[in-house]
Amino acid sequence: MSPPHPIDPEFDVPSPNPTKHLYMIASTPRSGGNFLSKLLWETGFLGRPAEYFNFNKPVLVLSARFGTDTMDAYWKTLLEKRTTANGVFGFKVHYDHLQFLHLTGLDRQLGNLKIVRLVRDDPIAEAVSFSRAIQTQAWTSSSAQNGRKPFYNVDHLNWCLAKLIEQKNGWNRFFQQRRHSFLTVQYDALCAAPSRVTDKIAEFLGYSRTPVQMAALPDMHKQSDAVSAEWIERYRGDPGRIDLPKPD
Repeated sequence: MSPPHPIDPEFDVPSPNPTKHLYMIASTPRSGGNFLSKLLWETGFLGRPAEYFNFNKPVLVLSARFGTDTMDAYWKTLLEKRTTANGVFGFKVHYDHLQFLHLTGLDRQLGNLKIVRLVRDDPIAEAVSFSRAIQTQAWTSSSAQNGRKPFYNVDHLNWCLAKLIEQKNGWNRFFQQRRHSFLTVQYDALCAAPSRVTDKIAEFLGYSRTPVQMAALPDMHKQSDAVSAEWIERYRGDPGRIDLPKPD
């Protein structure tokens, strides 16, 4: 049996709550966003952040479950199902998910928005993790793998690295152009001291810490291992690696 997923109905709030606060986790694939979402979710007062605007699957699954056929109806129902008792709604997006919000017009709902910006400064390690996750479809340590053993492929790693740099550049443009209040969180700091990072985010957001509304998610741990380390070292010296410019 697969472990429960954050978009499953068992994690909906018992009854609708008025939405008073919105915040967004701005991340890139394999930067620790799922782990951070779990930490904030399990405070009981920082909403239930998840990839509600990931158009690859969650949007389709949730809209079918909600019975909604427009994005405005999807947004309204989503707030009803996932705003916690203290009025907080949180969500996590990658840059392409943000583009989806623009295309559907939902970005107009995000006026009073605070942002937690999650960054990982080692793009090669991030690309290796991205490649492995794509191949196995194990996006968290609690995810069921598809049975495929990941294999090293320099062309795929080049593609992953290019996609990550594209997303990082997109976020850089977004933060240069917008005036949203944001806090930057480093991946390494999150891994080293998760509770300290959670406390810092709670202080930044400044939302009421009552009432508490708990809902535990499956345990998670870092997925990097000796294979990841081997791939990172191999890719750094691979003559087939494309030497892409760092993010702007």
